[in-house]
Amino acid sequence: TGYGEVNPKGVEYYHKLFAECHKRHVEPFVTLHHFDTPEVLHKDGDFLNRKTIDYFVDYAEYCFKEFPEVKYWTTFNEIGPIGDGQYLVGKFP
Repeated sequence: TGYGEVNPKGVEYYHKLFAECHKRHVEPFVTLHHFDTPEVLHKDGDFLNRKTIDYFVDYAEYCFKEFPEVKYWTTFNEIGPIGDGQYLVGKFP
């Protein structure tokens, strides 16, 4: 559905990935969104729809609590192309 349900296998995967990073003395910097809005939310207006914003806030809060082993977070990768290309010009994605 793009929101609400958490995939426990995915959560386990990322705990293991972050543990492996730390084991090798690599500090992960995690991006919460990298051009990957779930299709159902994208079709429903993406971030122009307030529900998507609320779902993203819920997702971020979940990640921050679930993965205390991550010290560094960023919200969006390449926000400029998203804002310009997707919302202003309409050429992306």
